Amino acid sequence: MGRWEGGKVGALLAGATRRMGIRHHQDLEVWQLGMELHREIDVVVRHPHVATDRKFCEQIRAASAAIPANIAEGFGRYGTRDLLRFLGVARGSLGETQTWLLIGRDRGHLSPEECERLMLLSNRTAGALAALMRSLRARLKSI
Repeated sequence: MGRWEGGKVGALLAGATRRMGIRHHQDLEVWQLGMELHREIDVVVRHPHVATDRKFCEQIRAASAAIPANIAEGFGRYGTRDLLRFLGVARGSLGETQTWLLIGRDRGHLSPEECERLMLLSNRTAGALAALMRSLRARLKSI
């Protein structure tokens, strides 16, 4: 199929999201969770004792920002297959973010409790991401 994925697949995504009341990427729960995680991480890296580790701050900020950014980019593309591809990239960025959280804990930038709280939020985000991907794959198989 071409860039527009033909009428059926493109219409599938548009129809499914309208039925769910989703008109913009900001309406997606997974995007909202990704933004919440990024905001929480941004608060952590602003602490003076963390901000001195510039490389850590740059890496975890970039990884966490890439989660909602890729969800938004995929949603703005031409069809379900493109969205799934970008959701996969977001999933990779989420894994990277989780790794940086553990590195931050090991370096003393995060308390074990703070790391656990952020890991729980990241796991909620991962669950929502996986559910959306499963749903979209199932819909693709049905056409």
